[in-house]
Amino acid sequence: MRTERVARARIAAVFEIHLGEETCPESTRNQPPGLRKKTLEQASGYFLTKSKLYRAAQEAVELQSAAEMRARSQRAVNRASSACGP
Repeated sequence: MRTERVARARIAAVFEIHLGEETCPESTRNQPPGLRKKTLEQASGYFLTKSKLYRAAQEAVELQSAAEMRARSQRAVNRASSACGP
C-alpha cells in the first residue's frame, strides 16, 4: 500500500497533478453578478431575439462594441491626416 502511494505521489509530482482535487472548475460559465442584466440592458431596443435572449444579446453587444472601436480608431486616423494638411 505504501509503495503504491509513494509511486502515485511521484507520478503526480512529475506531471504536476494534484491528487484528490478536481482538475477542472465546477462551472465554465461563471460570471460576475449583474453581468447578464447589464448585457441585456445594453441590447435593449434590438430586434426580436437580440434584445430578449442572453446569448444573442451578448453577440450583438460584442459586435456593436467592435464596430464602435473601429469607428473610433478611424476617426483618430482621419483627424491625424487632416491635421497634416494636403
